[in-house]
Amino acid sequence: MKRKMLAFAVVPMLLLTGAGCESKDKKKDEAMEVSVKENKKEDYNKNALYLLEDYTKQSEEIKDLVDSRKSNKKKAEKLKELSKPYFELTGKIDKLDYKLTEDIKPQLNVSKAMIYSKHGVESIQKGLEKDAKDSIEIARKDLDEASELVDKATKELSKKK
Repeated sequence: MKRKMLAFAVVPMLLLTGAGCESKDKKKDEAMEVSVKENKKEDYNKNALYLLEDYTKQSEEIKDLVDSRKSNKKKAEKLKELSKPYFELTGKIDKLDYKLTEDIKPQLNVSKAMIYSKHGVESIQKGLEKDAKDSIEIARKDLDEASELVDKATKELSKKK
């Protein structure tokens, strides 16, 4: 009798908690991280698309922060927190190795976008600290330009995939 009660209690608990199940997304993310670390020229398109997806999310967070109604002092503090992983990500993207082929336009767009991004975030940070709205707007245009370049590169890399 106790075994039946135990069986009826344990099985639903295992099903509810998802014991023994692993997310396919987690496996994919781990595989992509390994691929990025290996940095093979053949995997450039796949690795770049994976990292650019994260880049787009982080860029949106930064743009949302800049557009928020918080004080510039609070924005500057929050931007310092957001910019550290952002700069690490742009560094990873810059370090990706690619084959030299006839059409390296996507790689050039990605490189330009990373330059615009770094400059834009650094300029926004300085503008927020100095409370200079003009420099913040100019830097915001750099981020918008970088986003456009990343969108172009993503489309081109997706076609080649």
